Amino acid sequence: EVADLYDLESVAPNRPPRDLNSTAVLAFQENQPIGTVIGEFNATDPDGDAIAYSFASPRFEGFSPFLWLDANDRSTITGIPQISQWRDKSGNNFHANQSNTSYQPSLLESNGTSMIRFDGTDDLMEVGTILTTTSEIEVFLVAQKEISGGSLYQRLISSFVSGSNNDWTQPNWIIMNFNSGGDGTTPIFSARYFNETFASHKIQNLTIGSSRFENFQRKFKGDIAELIIFSQPLALGKKQQVQGYLAHKWGFVDTLPTEHPYKFDLFTLDPNGTLKTATTFDYESNASSYTITVQAKDELNASTEGNFTVTLLDVYEDTDGDGFRDSLEASTGSNLSDPASTPLQ
Repeated sequence: EVADLYDLESVAPNRPPRDLNSTAVLAFQENQPIGTVIGEFNATDPDGDAIAYSFASPRFEGFSPFLWLDANDRSTITGIPQISQWRDKSGNNFHANQSNTSYQPSLLESNGTSMIRFDGTDDLMEVGTILTTTSEIEVFLVAQKEISGGSLYQRLISSFVSGSNNDWTQPNWIIMNFNSGGDGTTPIFSARYFNETFASHKIQNLTIGSSRFENFQRKFKGDIAELIIFSQPLALGKKQQVQGYLAHKWGFVDTLPTEHPYKFDLFTLDPNGTLKTATTFDYESNASSYTITVQAKDELNASTEGNFTVTLLDVYEDTDGDGFRDSLEASTGSNLSDPASTPLQ
C-alpha cells in the first residue's frame, strides 16, 4: 500500500500541447473550389498524447463591462429556485435584486445551462440607477421565449427616468421583441442575442423582465440568460467577439450572419490539423485577410491556442478587357464589366 501511494504521488501532471504553429504560410488564391487545402497545423505534446485540432470558441476576455449578469454562473445567484439576487460580475456591484418573494423569478436549467425565467405576471428584478450622466452605451442581452402568451409589448429590460411620458425615447431605453404585425404580441423565439447601441441615454431604474413605466406593466414571459452593458460602444472587432462568445456559449451560432468571423463557416479544420476552404472566395468582394483562433487539445483535455492570419491572394482578372485588373477597379469603384469605366476616370 505504501508503494502504491508512492506511485500515485510520483505521477507527473498532464501537460498541455505546446509549439502550436502552421507548417507553412496560410495563403490561398481566389476562385478555388470548396475543400481546397490552405495549410496544416502542428503542435507537440510533451506527454506524447494524441492531439486534436479545432477552432477555439471566443471567450469574454479583455473587456471591461459596466454591468455583467450571467445566469450560467450559479455562484452569482442567490435563492434557488426563487431568485432574490443576481450578482454583477463586472466588479461594479450593480446587482439585480428582488426581495418580494411574490415577484422573484425562477432558475431554469436545460441542456447544461441555466437561465432565469420570468413568468410574465409578477416577476421582475431591479438593478436601480447606475448611470445618471447622459452617455452612449452598448447593450448585449441573451434571451428566449419558449412559452406563448403574456402582456403586449413585453419588455425584456428597460431604463426609465421617473416622470417620463414613455419608456422608449431618450434618455429612456428598452429592449423588446414583438412581431411585425403591429399588434404588440411577443412571439415565441429561440435563444438569441439582442445588441443595441443607445446614444445620449442614462441607466436609471434599470429593470429586468419588465418596465417601471405604467407601474411595472408589459412584463416579459420568457427566459433571460446573460446581460452585458458597456459604458461606450465597442469597435467592430470587439463587438463581433462578444457576439461570437454569446452565440457559442448559448447555442445559436447558426444565427450569426454569413461571414461573421466567429461563425466558422468560411473554413473547416480537420482534427488532424488540415485547414480547408468551406466556400468559394472572390478577391474583389471578400475580405483579403482573416484571423482564426486554433486550439490544440490532448486526450485529457489539456489545450493550447494560437491566433493565425489567413490571406486571400488576388488572381489577375480583367473581366471587361480594359487593361485594368478587376481588383484595382473594385478598389476604385469603377465598373468591372464596362470597358469604358476605368480607375483613371
